[in-house]
Amino acid sequence: MVARPKDQDAISAFAEELNAWRAARGWTQGELAAKVNYSESLIALVETCRSAATMELGRGLDRVFSTPGYAPANGDKPETPGTFMRLAGRIRKLSFPVAFRPFTGFEEEATALYIFEHALFPGLFQVEDYARYRLATYPGATPELSPNASLRACLVRKFCPGLPTARLGAAA
Repeated sequence: MVARPKDQDAISAFAEELNAWRAARGWTQGELAAKVNYSESLIALVETCRSAATMELGRGLDRVFSTPGYAPANGDKPETPGTFMRLAGRIRKLSFPVAFRPFTGFEEEATALYIFEHALFPGLFQVEDYARYRLATYPGATPELSPNASLRACLVRKFCPGLPTARLGAAA
């Protein structure tokens, strides 16, 4: 991921906080790595902004440093993020296109995600028997098939009039 200047700020903020908290405790990168169960090289990469932190690393750092706001999940109470989880959340949003970033919070709160297709049948019909079955169960979508007409031709005529077609190979 190539970071833009504004994106680099989020990565740098995490690295600076990590370095400050580790230095305040007087721990080496190796000692911290052992406490959060990550490799020393990953801690070094994060501190030098050569690797972006993950939410899991943020959770481990919040646990080890007991950062303000952090509380692990307890019974019916959900986990509350601390300093490092909040900073890692900012970094996580960088993986989304800029136009989608304002919506990532809604996606995190969603209880279900749905995919909507603009077409009656998403994807391709793999076999004519499947196509026939699907058409038979859709109201008003039963093409009249004659022995000389192929299902594909009927589908094109019925649902896609004027659609240019192309043959892509012997199997098409």
